[in-house]
Amino acid sequence: MRVVRKRKAFAMPTSSNTESARESYRQLVGLVDRIKRERLFPVSSVPELTDSEARVVLAISRVEASLESLRSGVLAQLVQVTPSALSQIVKSLVKKGVVERKHRSEDYRVVYVSLTERGRELSRRLSDAYEQDMIALIDYIGLDEVEHLVRALRKVIDYYEGLAAQGKAYRVLDGLDDADSGRQEA
Repeated sequence: MRVVRKRKAFAMPTSSNTESARESYRQLVGLVDRIKRERLFPVSSVPELTDSEARVVLAISRVEASLESLRSGVLAQLVQVTPSALSQIVKSLVKKGVVERKHRSEDYRVVYVSLTERGRELSRRLSDAYEQDMIALIDYIGLDEVEHLVRALRKVIDYYEGLAAQGKAYRVLDGLDDADSGRQEA
């Protein structure tokens, strides 16, 4: 079930100071790129998993709450890796007994992945460690600044949802709501 928030009527914002907005944009992109490039977010606190494997396990875990299993192509989009890279990660996770692959009888090319019991346990450990990391980060940054960041990110979401409502933006994973995208029939 999807929760829908009411939002204000959308109006395309204008910037009164274009040069200042461009500089802020450059700084923001630079910081996000640095976070990605330097991998400043440690993911795996579970020695049995690499960072990439941990990201895949967490993504499957988050989606399994609403889907029985997840199509590998959708999973590749979620973790932002190529399908061939995901295939190698899943192969490793299958060997470790963390995930299992399933094929639909009508189309053997379509692969679904789901967590095993061991995978669910590792996911719980990863989630607990991630929560502790976030609490430490909030303590470091300060609650007031984090609350300001949360308000700003909500505005970002409202902005892009407004664009999407006008057909000027799209959601990469809209297909998760469609039965064909990953829901496996029982």
